[in-house]
Amino acid sequence: KTCHCQCHDINSAPLIKRLMANQFNNGEPLYQTEDGGKVALEFSAEMQQSLEGMQNGLNCVKCIMFCNPCFCCLYNASPQFKQAFEVPKNHGMVRGLPVGSVRLSEQEQSQFLSRWSGNWKIQPLQAGKGLEYTDAFINGDTLILSGGFHNARRHKRTAAVANTPQEQKLMLFRAPNGDLYVDNIGSKFIDEVDGQMTFDTAFETRVLYQREWKRMGLAGPGAPVAVSNISEQPPAYAASGTPIDPPPAYEALPTQPKMSHC
Repeated sequence: KTCHCQCHDINSAPLIKRLMANQFNNGEPLYQTEDGGKVALEFSAEMQQSLEGMQNGLNCVKCIMFCNPCFCCLYNASPQFKQAFEVPKNHGMVRGLPVGSVRLSEQEQSQFLSRWSGNWKIQPLQAGKGLEYTDAFINGDTLILSGGFHNARRHKRTAAVANTPQEQKLMLFRAPNGDLYVDNIGSKFIDEVDGQMTFDTAFETRVLYQREWKRMGLAGPGAPVAVSNISEQPPAYAASGTPIDPPPAYEALPTQPKMSHC
């Protein structure tokens, strides 16, 4: 039987690129369970086919290696070793949208997106699942994440690999309790103030988005600018550092009438 091993680490950039190219849950709202519990984020049909081919390849490797009794014992005794021969079944568990959440109208959504448009720097506020990007760009309802690195296995070694840019669609939902969600799988908007905003991702990891001027500690666009009054000149100082008294003011003398000579 032909082995269809694709020789890809499940955390490798090629696989992640294909994974991220698929819209989460096909763009449909993914709701929480009725008791508010998390839900599994399933792969798209295209991604499932790709992973099935990878699993077939790993199964071929297992068939060959099971001829070794030591491998058989290690496989059954070590959950970590066993997991290395299983591809993931889904993206993992995510928060999902609260039941009853309603998508904002196009006009309401544009009010948020127009204010959020442009470049942002990303700062994780806690360790969590997923790739840690460093930059975000919002254009309309499109969010592009880029920058940063992740660890991947390369030729039996772990190496830092640049993250593949990820494109997501922003979809704003309002939950029954008034909370605002920014995508269809449960990423939650927390707050926005003075050039920065906080989100709690669907994987329950808090991240801070900051404008570059905020990150650098500078005043933002539209901030009042101090302007000096150029008509007010500073006092003159002598070389010794003592202020010089201004010269006395003189009044113009009246013009004397000319004398006529007879």
